[in-house]
Amino acid sequence: MSALRAKVPVLVYDRSATQITKGLALVDKLLAKDVTKGKITNEEAKEARDRITVVKDDVGVKGLRDVDLVIEACSSPSD
Repeated sequence: MSALRAKVPVLVYDRSATQITKGLALVDKLLAKDVTKGKITNEEAKEARDRITVVKDDVGVKGLRDVDLVIEACSSPSD
């Protein structure tokens, strides 16, 4: 939502490359769905997707040092 509606850059970090891949695939799916429904254009979807940057694993959470807001999400109670 931040990348699409608020048009702000979004940084994504996870210790698991698999989770990042799954998350980005979901973003792509949801954007494509909105394009298909006519809610957004292909260009808007591409612009939103381009605002999402994956923080490299070697940088880690230090890559989030200068951001204004961090949202932490857990996929299960054990995380």
